[in-house]
Amino acid sequence: IPPAAKKIKWCFFFSLFLLQVLSSSFAEQTPCLNGFDSEVFTFKVDRPYLHRGRKLGRVLFNDCAGRGYNIYSSTDQHFQVDIDGTVELKTQLTLHKVQEFSVHAWDSEGMRYTASVRVENVDKTNHHYAQLEETKNRSINVPLLKLSRTKRSWVIPPLNVPENQRGPFPKEIAVLMAHAVAADGEVTEKPMEIIITVIDANDNKPVFTQNPFLGSVPEASPQEFEFMIVNATDADEPETDNADVRYTIISQDPPQPNPNMFIINSITGGIRVNSDGLDRENYPEYTLLIQAADMMGNGLVTTGTAVITVTDSNDHAPQFEKTTYTASVPENKVGAVVVKLPVTDGDEPQSPAWMAKFKISGVNNGGFFSISTGPNKQEGIITAVKVLQYCITTGKIQCGSEGV
Repeated sequence: IPPAAKKIKWCFFFSLFLLQVLSSSFAEQTPCLNGFDSEVFTFKVDRPYLHRGRKLGRVLFNDCAGRGYNIYSSTDQHFQVDIDGTVELKTQLTLHKVQEFSVHAWDSEGMRYTASVRVENVDKTNHHYAQLEETKNRSINVPLLKLSRTKRSWVIPPLNVPENQRGPFPKEIAVLMAHAVAADGEVTEKPMEIIITVIDANDNKPVFTQNPFLGSVPEASPQEFEFMIVNATDADEPETDNADVRYTIISQDPPQPNPNMFIINSITGGIRVNSDGLDRENYPEYTLLIQAADMMGNGLVTTGTAVITVTDSNDHAPQFEKTTYTASVPENKVGAVVVKLPVTDGDEPQSPAWMAKFKISGVNNGGFFSISTGPNKQEGIITAVKVLQYCITTGKIQCGSEGV
């Protein structure tokens, strides 16, 4: 090799070495900055109707402390952000075009950072494209353990472990082998924080808060009248499908006059009148067999009863046993009983709707008579309250203008 060529070759290698040293020095001196990787995160969906639990993607936040997880909050109640930055729907949502909201995160020093999230409905009609998008959205659930190294420490993502696993035990969650030492052999790594999240399993069925539930409804109540509520609890994780309880009526006893006299709100457990025909005199009590099921009605099931008493309404008028009564009374005898008028009433005995009250609605010139209710509350008693004299001339009580 000519001397000039050797000189050029050595200059090239020296320059390359110098560039590597400067690059390494510059990278080593670049400070770590806390914050989101982007000011705006955009997630696209291919349909307007988004179900609860749909995962949209992840927001990335860098915490130089190397915790591997962060605390997030969303300004939109439809969305939640998990500790790994996964954005998912808390409730069902209809997205016609675009929805924007903010996400906050806090670093290890308590400083808050904010980024914007934009959810767009691209409304793709290509079914194959939609399937690819759905697959891509689901890919964030894959439980891979990916390690990354920041400037000074390892970052360990949270590990998910389903509850109620069967043996054999001990059971491996992950295998981690990492070792770093300084050039002089001194170990400089800080202790690593590993977070293990136990994922809820649907291992608890709903439990009714009481059994039976006791309620009452007035007869002749209108449809849609809500008169009682049943309730069940579920010990699984709140705000998940495992604890989302729905209610249904399985059967009604007696089934008359309509087998669907009542209806239940599947979410609240409120029981309402569903049909006309409630009649205490014929059907004073109903027993409903009620079901509560988690997973929005498709999971574990429990049953209970609701006993409904039909209370009386004043829907029966008193009836006289006769339409005409003939009576006589001695003259000159004040307080004498003229006649007793028994009645019947189809309402509940001894209830206010059953107790009769009487008054004289026809002619009672001179006020010779009065009527009162007997002690059994089902009898009217007419008595003479003035001196009565029989007038031979007219055949009436009291001669003259006061005759009756």
